[in-house]
Amino acid sequence: MKGIIFFGDTVLMIRNTYGKGHWTLPGGRAKWNEALLDAVKREVQEETGIVIDQYHLVVTYKHVKEYKRDTVHCFAADAGTDQFKIDPSEVKEARWFPTQQLPDFISPNIKKFVVPFIQSHEKN
Repeated sequence: MKGIIFFGDTVLMIRNTYGKGHWTLPGGRAKWNEALLDAVKREVQEETGIVIDQYHLVVTYKHVKEYKRDTVHCFAADAGTDQFKIDPSEVKEARWFPTQQLPDFISPNIKKFVVPFIQSHEKN
């Protein structure tokens, strides 16, 4: 699952310490018997230090890689602060981007399935 974290008209994106260096969203996998909502809360907090209680499901897509197929659930939330503290064991870099000025090197699935939602987001 992924957390789409907004602060005003910006969205928090991260680059992981592993993979190809694409910009992506905080997130990960649910633990055994962990509810998806609890998992996204935990993953966002572990990777960014941001604690958010209320999320809503906004995008679901299939991630297909070689012989593996996962369903990815993306939950959106508004952060009460723009302050974050990354976990350097998982996250190389994190940055708030204006929703209309996202970075070029975005994970292909995020670009295809999630960016349209991000760019249509209206700040509160």
